[in-house]
Amino acid sequence: MKALLQVVALSLVSSVAMAAADVSTVRVEKVSLNGTGCPQGSGVSSRWEQGELVLSFVDFAATRGTGLPLSASRKNCVLTLSIAADEGISFTLGHVSATGYAVLNAGTQAVLNSQYYFQGQAASTGSSLTIQGPYADSFSSGDLVQYAQALWSSCSVKRALNLNTSVRVTPVAGAQTIGGEVLLEELRLGIETKACP
Repeated sequence: MKALLQVVALSLVSSVAMAAADVSTVRVEKVSLNGTGCPQGSGVSSRWEQGELVLSFVDFAATRGTGLPLSASRKNCVLTLSIAADEGISFTLGHVSATGYAVLNAGTQAVLNSQYYFQGQAASTGSSLTIQGPYADSFSSGDLVQYAQALWSSCSVKRALNLNTSVRVTPVAGAQTIGGEVLLEELRLGIETKACP
C-alpha cells in the first residue's frame, strides 16, 4: 500500500521547507540534501502532492562544451531520508521519477541516473535514462525504480535511505565535437510499505 508521510522533524543541508502530509505507518524524521546539484543555498523547494514528496531544483544542471571545465559536465544530489516505521512495517522507494529540460548537439548525450540504498548496506538499485542529441525539449524519465528489484528496510534495524541522483553530459563514441546542457527540474518520490514477515 502506498504510505503517506508525516514530517516529524526536519534538518537540511540545503534549505527545503516542507508541509506535513497525513499520518500513516511511516514518518520522515529528517531530510538532508547535499551535492554539486543541490548545494547549500541553491533554492531547492519541496511539497507534498498526492502522497509523494516532490523536490524542485533551480541549479541542478550539467553542461559540456568548449572552454568549460570537465567538472561542469556532471552534477549530483544525495537525498538522505531518516524514516521511522511502525513496529512490523518495512518500507521502500516505490516510485522515483524526474522531469527536466535538455539541449544537446549531435554527438552528445545526457544521462540521468538514480540509485538508492540503505545506509550501511552494500546493495543498491535504480535505473537511468539516456537522451541522445540532437535534442532540444523537455523530458520525463518515467519510473526510475524497478519495483521487482526494490530494496526493503530492515524490520529490526533503523537505517537512513539514500537516493543519489546524477546528470551528466558526455560525448557519443566517435563524436568530433560535443556540446549541451541538461537541467533536472523536479524529482518525485513515493514510499511503499508492507508488513514484515
